[in-house]
Amino acid sequence: MSLERDEFHDFLRSRGPYPLEAYEFLQQGLQHTVHRLSQTSAASSSEPFRGGHISGQQLCFGLRDLAISRYGFLAPVVLRHWGVDRTMDFGTMVYTLIEAGLMSRNERDCLEDFASVFEFDEAFSQRELTNSIGRG
Repeated sequence: MSLERDEFHDFLRSRGPYPLEAYEFLQQGLQHTVHRLSQTSAASSSEPFRGGHISGQQLCFGLRDLAISRYGFLAPVVLRHWGVDRTMDFGTMVYTLIEAGLMSRNERDCLEDFASVFEFDEAFSQRELTNSIGRG
């Protein structure tokens, strides 16, 4: 499926409540997650991550980390403003981009990989935000 810019915006609008900024954040979060996994595997004795496939769960945690790094204590406010208040929202956006041909999946991937990866209220609690800010 190849879509022109206006068609793509119409396509996204027809697929749910998420604004274009949320999809842009998702794409940036994918890059952030791949980079983070590459650094983590390089620093450990485990098999190196070569920029291959990442799981829905890994992406959710990467998006959480990026949101906190970028927006600090406002991270949950920004995500809610975009209509994102659970990890399944990330999955819905990912599968919209897969349908548009802008992301790919393998045969083991499914939308349910994004179900309840973490609870937003806990992941973005004041305690978690305080512990995470500055670690980035």
